[in-house]
Amino acid sequence: MSQTLHVTPLHDLVGHDTSTAEPDCVCGPEVRPVTQEDAVMGWLLVHHSLDGREQAEGSPAGCPVGSGGAGSGGRVGAGEVVMWSWS
Repeated sequence: MSQTLHVTPLHDLVGHDTSTAEPDCVCGPEVRPVTQEDAVMGWLLVHHSLDGREQAEGSPAGCPVGSGGAGSGGRVGAGEVVMWSWS
């Protein structure tokens, strides 16, 4: 059975829709095919932040991980940037 894994930014300007296996979220998530351990094809939906943190952190577009930590100017740290959920 194919499954979909959503990766979403935390504390964003909007709540991201992870209630379905379709890329219906307002952020226009990137859809990536993945092969699961049992060789079944699954889907990874990478949601984009709407607060511009990818550009503010100097990360490649679509990369939801920031630097954070001491001296980060109050930016969100890497441990607080993404969450995942199955649909």
